[in-house]
Amino acid sequence: MLLGARPVVATDLNAAVQASSAQLRRAWATDPGTASLPFPEVVLLPPGVVASGACSLGAPARKPAPRALACVARNQVLLQHGLMTTAYNDYNAPAVAYWIAVGLAETIQPKNTALSPAAANLQANCLAGVLLGAGSRMPSAPDADTVVQAAGRAYGDGVNAAVGTTEQRAYSVLSGYGGTPSGCSTAEMAALARGVVPEPAKLATLAEGLRANSNLARAYRSQCQPVGKKTCPRTTASALGPSQSTGP
Repeated sequence: MLLGARPVVATDLNAAVQASSAQLRRAWATDPGTASLPFPEVVLLPPGVVASGACSLGAPARKPAPRALACVARNQVLLQHGLMTTAYNDYNAPAVAYWIAVGLAETIQPKNTALSPAAANLQANCLAGVLLGAGSRMPSAPDADTVVQAAGRAYGDGVNAAVGTTEQRAYSVLSGYGGTPSGCSTAEMAALARGVVPEPAKLATLAEGLRANSNLARAYRSQCQPVGKKTCPRTTASALGPSQSTGP
């Protein structure tokens, strides 16, 4: 459900960035896979500054343009002001938390995998769900249903080959929360990018609900399902599986 009831005030967006960053910092510190890693600095760029250029001078812009970009060399997550403003206007604070979590996830994704661009983006979304799920019991945690909606509608049409489909992104975030039997491993995300999942009916229902702009995604609220060694709440290690580890 789109929320955008009023224009964004800069102080509102800044406050949401600070609050979400603080909450995700606490989640980062509780996950065994990230607790020993320095928490990246989250930077809301000034209006008009392109994230890819701010990370590396002369770097080509990513397409489609992300609202959050992991600048691994500087251990930063850069938030593009104009795009974040739009996301905040549509989904308020949960969208801010979602995008920061995706940027953080990109800093810890397993390296040297042969994932397609779509599958790599889905893996970042899944790990974002893990971080958000770890903080879901904390005060003022972002509403999981709204996060799933924001993930599904994070990009416009015509870019599925680069970022996955609407329902695949929603499913991957939900998986990070523990709301599906899937984890975030390379094999599972490659399969998701092909539309192959343990619960195809859930994937189809997410697609239907997101297309209709309805609340059908609420049927899959993030109630964690313990599956084998996938713990509740998920950790980055349990979601990635024994053969993979987090970066940087």
